[in-house]
Amino acid sequence: MVLYLFILWLITLLVAVCCLSKEEWHNKAKWYLRWALFPFPLILHPQRLGFIKSWLLFLISPFMGFVLFMVGCILVCIAISQSEKGVPASIPYHTAKDLKRITGVDFPEVMPVDSTYVDEWMYHEQLIKFVPRKVMNRNDFSHFEQACIEDSCCWHKDSLGYHYYILPELPIDRPNGTHHRYVEFEGKRVKDWQGEFISVNIPLHGDTIYVSEGWSN
Repeated sequence: MVLYLFILWLITLLVAVCCLSKEEWHNKAKWYLRWALFPFPLILHPQRLGFIKSWLLFLISPFMGFVLFMVGCILVCIAISQSEKGVPASIPYHTAKDLKRITGVDFPEVMPVDSTYVDEWMYHEQLIKFVPRKVMNRNDFSHFEQACIEDSCCWHKDSLGYHYYILPELPIDRPNGTHHRYVEFEGKRVKDWQGEFISVNIPLHGDTIYVSEGWSN
């Protein structure tokens, strides 16, 4: 719609420029070009058309239409860029069994101690912080080490700790075979890159476990 109006505006300018060469249309074409391109003289010097008519023509001019369109775009961008943060009313995971269901890995007994959420345009995330009921030992970490070898498409280790990330098939149940979600793209089945995601982060010192779940585009 906006593109069509812009093309129409360009066409009228071209017609007006052509009319400048014709004596009977010269003055009207000149006034149209002033109104269409730079309407400020209408309100700065309203004596010719009168105060009310000058302001009315100024307000309905293409220039003001462009200004209002840009202001509208800016307001929309501001509105969609706003984010909402808070504490969720409930959380989906509570126990080591829940963590195994979404990762396929055995965790020590845990308890959730904190949760927050962020809601933005095209992005939502809920973060849950767990602490082990007992200090994690070498056996606990061996499960994560093994996962980085056997499930390397989702698990990896770096200098900060162990990390798990997946855009899962739903409902997710990793011990029973669900895995990364696939979609058709250009005639091929590829891993999905948007939608529901789950990530788990375990720092090397092992006193906290962070689980994020959400949706992104």
